[in-house]
Amino acid sequence: MSREKELLNHLIAWISGEPRSQQFDICCYIGKELFLRKNTEYGDSIKETGVLGAVVAIHGICARLSVLCIKGKFSQENVRELLVDLFVDLHNYANIALIMLGEDNLDGV
Repeated sequence: MSREKELLNHLIAWISGEPRSQQFDICCYIGKELFLRKNTEYGDSIKETGVLGAVVAIHGICARLSVLCIKGKFSQENVRELLVDLFVDLHNYANIALIMLGEDNLDGV
């Protein structure tokens, strides 16, 4: 497990005793840090696919969540890590969709 993922899992476990508003803020911070890192690595590529690209990504995430949660794949190793990654990605793609919607960018440039 990477150092980043290890820290993320510790942070998620640590926040369980915090007030809900603080838990929410920490989860948003985690998503924002990941978004900023990826946006720096890949450039402002979210504008290329707009809301549609975010919706396609969200659809893929929901399909993976369905396999993990609904179809009982919890027996796999590292499921918690996978769920954390998927929920952070879901958070970020929902925010990307809102950003693109605010720019009237429905299907990319």
